[in-house]
Amino acid sequence: MWRRTKDEARRRVEQDIDDELSFHFASSAEELQRDGMPPERARAVVRQRFGPLERHRNRLIGLGLRRRAGDRRRAAMEVLAISLRSVIRGVVRSPGFTVGVVGILTLGLGVNAVTYGLVDRLVLSGPAGIEAADQLRRVVLHRKNRSGAEVAITDLGYLDYRDLLDATQLAGAAGESSAPLLFGSGETAERVQALMVTANYFDLLGVSPAVGRFFTADESERQGARVAVLSYSFWQRRFGADPAVLGQVLQIEANRYTIVGIAPRHFSGTAVRRVDLFLPLEAAADEQVSGPWRTSRNFSWLGAVVRLRPGVTDTAAASEATALYGQGHDGVTGSDPTARIELAPLNAVRGAAASGELGVAALVGGVALIVLLIAFANVANLFLARALRRHDQVAVRLALGGGRLRLMAEQA
Repeated sequence: MWRRTKDEARRRVEQDIDDELSFHFASSAEELQRDGMPPERARAVVRQRFGPLERHRNRLIGLGLRRRAGDRRRAAMEVLAISLRSVIRGVVRSPGFTVGVVGILTLGLGVNAVTYGLVDRLVLSGPAGIEAADQLRRVVLHRKNRSGAEVAITDLGYLDYRDLLDATQLAGAAGESSAPLLFGSGETAERVQALMVTANYFDLLGVSPAVGRFFTADESERQGARVAVLSYSFWQRRFGADPAVLGQVLQIEANRYTIVGIAPRHFSGTAVRRVDLFLPLEAAADEQVSGPWRTSRNFSWLGAVVRLRPGVTDTAAASEATALYGQGHDGVTGSDPTARIELAPLNAVRGAAASGELGVAALVGGVALIVLLIAFANVANLFLARALRRHDQVAVRLALGGGRLRLMAEQA
């Protein structure tokens, strides 16, 4: 459209220049003929006086195009100035109308800005604070349930996670499991969201502590003094971001944990969720998980995340992980010999591995879009109602030859 308009403008300029040159050429020749010069001789003299006609024509066309562009810019600036003056007058005359329009747009755009941030984390960018997240994969197990139908689950047994540590196609594997726990005692007690993670969890994700340190493998397995890492938001909310919190002892359920570090800002693990505390998985699971989770192949409760080695494909790594799973479950009663492992992105949005977060993102995005459309419709109705009050005034101006663009600017 823009290209067609530009070509049409050039044709108009060329036509005007050609008409102008033809007129001057013919007028000069007629003047010489009135002085008694023969027509052919008169045209030859005029051509000699004009010089290289094509060069003059191109220069004049260039000047005409620049002048036309300048006229358009001046017209646009004039319309802009008229619009600004009209807006200022409108604000002074009808402050209530202006406040209503700004309020409606602020509500609609504000809701969409917040929603975009949520959808971005749920679907587009994935969890925050993770290094090279494109190389991380969530382990999804496809197996048959008791009715024979295939299901996709993200829970593995602890021994299945340990098998993944032997995979040559993987740079590492870590386990995680969330649990709501009671923090504190008495009137100040509150329910917090804890994420029990293996000691290599933070190193695998490439995360560094904001304050202090993370727990070690020895602290994760050792029975006795327990340690905890606070999330950044929980540290700010409950402890006022006091760096002296390190070394303090927390009452969590029936156990006491010593704070050793603070996780980085916005980091909440491999999923978009609220996390208040990070606890060593093996030590915390002894108290929080009931059942033979250390020894049973049929006790599934642990989520696993892995990092691919450079150059390794998802298919190759998943094949090795499936083989390791099959070896571990060989001869185990209740195991599915056809079970296979899929390695899905952290923010998987398609297939059986897609998380429920996608549905939440779609629902929230749809609601936000409806809110935005309602806001625009309300603003349009306000302007339409005001324009109807000026119908007679606009009709008179159009009848007097007023330009539509200028009238639109004045009605802004």
